[in-house]
Amino acid sequence: MYNNHSSIEELVRSGPYFIYNLDDLNEHAKNINSGISRLFFACKANPLSSVIKTLDKINISFDVASEGELLQIKNSNSNIPGDKIIMTGPSKSPELIKLGLKHNIKTFVIESLQQLEILQRITSDYSVKPNVLIRLQLKWNFNKKSVLGGNEITAFGIDIDTANSILSKLELPFLGFHVFQWGNCLEIQELKYIWEKIIVECRKLRDDFRVLDLGGGLGIPYDVNDKPLSWDTVNNSLLQLKKQHAIPNIWMELGRYLTGPHGVYMSSIIDVKTTYGKDIIVLEGGINHLSRPPLVNQHFPCELLRDSTKKNKIFSVHGPLCTSLDFLGNHKLPEDVRVGDILIFKQVGAYGFTESMPFFLCHKLAGEAVIENNSIKIIRSNKSANCWLK
Repeated sequence: MYNNHSSIEELVRSGPYFIYNLDDLNEHAKNINSGISRLFFACKANPLSSVIKTLDKINISFDVASEGELLQIKNSNSNIPGDKIIMTGPSKSPELIKLGLKHNIKTFVIESLQQLEILQRITSDYSVKPNVLIRLQLKWNFNKKSVLGGNEITAFGIDIDTANSILSKLELPFLGFHVFQWGNCLEIQELKYIWEKIIVECRKLRDDFRVLDLGGGLGIPYDVNDKPLSWDTVNNSLLQLKKQHAIPNIWMELGRYLTGPHGVYMSSIIDVKTTYGKDIIVLEGGINHLSRPPLVNQHFPCELLRDSTKKNKIFSVHGPLCTSLDFLGNHKLPEDVRVGDILIFKQVGAYGFTESMPFFLCHKLAGEAVIENNSIKIIRSNKSANCWLK
């Protein structure tokens, strides 16, 4: 991605940028889409139109959880049919459900009894009768946290008693179950344990489901000591489960695992200083563009754009905001880093720009660019605060 340093450096001199390599994404996604499961892209990970178009070309379907995501899908390619879109999310107003039906969405994930009642009432006015996936919230004994809820009670899905009630009231076609509570898993044994438990619990409710939607949760390494999760290993495990439990169809809604490795965030160094023996770097952009570090206490891997022969040492990297939360991690960087250098944060193809808090303190909005056919294309340049302040 960084072969043309001069072009990238010139771009980032104007302000921070997210850059996505669509050539690499295309190859990666084609490999995954040849697996045993039907693949949906979780749009919340990166709804950029260029990303959507790249995935649509290789026949990947889409998971939307809001009006904005649905309209972004349709605006990116109005010819994407409704049977390639699944509507998820814990908040589905009557207006959102009507919009989904208007665009012929064929599958809705139901996360409450009220959602089912609204959907069944509204569909009486439409010729389409969408399929229903029931999202379950299961109890787990893992001693770990997850932004997707994990073993905590959250707004996602329903308990077993409510699921039984919904099944008794279901008038629309029942497709199967959706269960997804754990995120960024890097261990295949952990994933297999989760999937096995899901299958057992779903079989107790109804044995005739046609689809088991396992959501996402496949991790990518943010720490240098973490090992990537092999897709071949994941696919073989899913194939084994499918055969062993006679599951007709397995769906996956991948976000991070698809796009994460194929994006970076770049920002210039504004200041370098030492305070009480601690070496500190201050960047032009920080958690106003990369909110993940303070949210989950996990930092994106970081390196210097230019080459250096100097030894590495630990720098504490911070952004420009007037809060100690604006911390992007302690990173090993060449000891000759200086003002004007550019830092690259990797694994930012997912949960970067659209997970950010860009308006705080009125700094620049980060730009977005793509690499396609080995050429850099600006999708949106970085903007000053006066583009949105009123």
